[in-house]
Amino acid sequence: MNRLKELCKDKKVRQSLSQIREALSEGVLPEEELLDFVNADSILDYEALFQNDDAKVRKNLALLIGDIEPYISEEHKMYFSDLLMKYYQLEETLFVKESYVKGLASYDITAYKEVLKNRLEELQNQEHEQAELKHVRGERKQLEKILSSTDAVERKFSYTEQEFELLLTADELIRDGLAQFFHGARVSASGVRIRSNEWKKIYSNGLYNEVLYLIPMKRGTVLTKENAGSVLADSKLKSMLDQLLTGGAPYHFRIQWKGLPEEHKPASKEIGFVLEEASKGVFQNVPSDYDVEIQFQIRKDGTLAPFFRLPMMEIERFAYRREFLPTSTAPATAAAMVSLAGKYMRRDAQIIDPFCGVGTLLIERHRFIHAREIYGLDTYGDAIRSARVNTEAAGMHANYINRDYFDFKHDYLFDEVITEFPDLFAKEPEEREAFYKSFFKKTMEITTEDAVLILLSNEEKLIKKLVRLSSDYRMEQVIDFRKRSKIFILRRK
Repeated sequence: MNRLKELCKDKKVRQSLSQIREALSEGVLPEEELLDFVNADSILDYEALFQNDDAKVRKNLALLIGDIEPYISEEHKMYFSDLLMKYYQLEETLFVKESYVKGLASYDITAYKEVLKNRLEELQNQEHEQAELKHVRGERKQLEKILSSTDAVERKFSYTEQEFELLLTADELIRDGLAQFFHGARVSASGVRIRSNEWKKIYSNGLYNEVLYLIPMKRGTVLTKENAGSVLADSKLKSMLDQLLTGGAPYHFRIQWKGLPEEHKPASKEIGFVLEEASKGVFQNVPSDYDVEIQFQIRKDGTLAPFFRLPMMEIERFAYRREFLPTSTAPATAAAMVSLAGKYMRRDAQIIDPFCGVGTLLIERHRFIHAREIYGLDTYGDAIRSARVNTEAAGMHANYINRDYFDFKHDYLFDEVITEFPDLFAKEPEEREAFYKSFFKKTMEITTEDAVLILLSNEEKLIKKLVRLSSDYRMEQVIDFRKRSKIFILRRK
């Protein structure tokens, strides 16, 4: 007998449906049984099952119809999606309705989009009893998810002339250097505070970690995890986003906590729901595909400071980095290094990175100030291949060679050597010293008389010792950069 028809008579139909879904997910459901479920002739049997008095039967059935979508022929899929939609609208039990939407997510919902939108608006605008709230929220989240996949908004930054209060977060050792780029900047405990609308200058700067927008609160407001959702819904957050981004509401968001005790973090889900509900759907909590990240930081008095960031702008800063390796220089590290050492760089110089990896440092160097000729060397072939991909994506040209620096020869001399040294921590002291001695000797062979060396290394004592004993180089500056690493600026004598 047809397995679906058997289910209609099964006294334990709820458990049987669960077992069928489990067998399907594990790939052990017999093919002949699967054919019973995906045959359009079985629609009447599904109809009978959807009229079962047990709400959990209807729930499992809706989920099963979503599960079998990949196995249904294209011409028959609309029969199943129509069936789900019909009983979704007829369903009166709140905790079941979420499962219908989950099932529909596997199908083309174009024909039902307006009905689903209307249902979402209904859920957003209605007041609900506390006992219903969990199930209403579950259904609403599924509706937001399914509709956002069909109504993707093309977001662009608007480069508004409006000034905003910003916090550019940065590591402690480079905050003073970052502040020098902006008029009226103030160094704070976590970065640099500015009021500005110089968006291209801001987002092209390599020294910051994140650009955070301060969300103004009404005078006298004390923000806590208990009231954060409602306070944000009543803040200037929407008007700020309307000025900064094209496309308008709804805005997808996620919540992040910075420097806060662990007990605060479980509040994110509840804050997200309250923000959605208080804003009537203007803000939607979609952590997997968000436009804006809302951040909470703790003040000295224990209250919360609310910020938001726009990841799309920070991603664009390093969009060229298509490929990388575990040992690659981080783009923010490269950009910060270049910014801090920028005054030693010369326009149209001939530059080389002896240990170039995937090319990040050379790309950031050229973006900061134009170089005439760019060479990168690395002994690892995959790194060189990735460097070529990244450099092409950056819209520039560089010569990458899969070769050991110490064997490299070239027809003309270089004006600048810029590199991050490989970490030799596992090597013996004698090996590390021999490596650096060989580097400085080789560099003398391939550089001009007034060449500059911009070197990122964690071997401060060794570099200072070798320069002190050398008649070939002088130390121009040592720039604090990270706890273990510094930027060394050397000049040929």
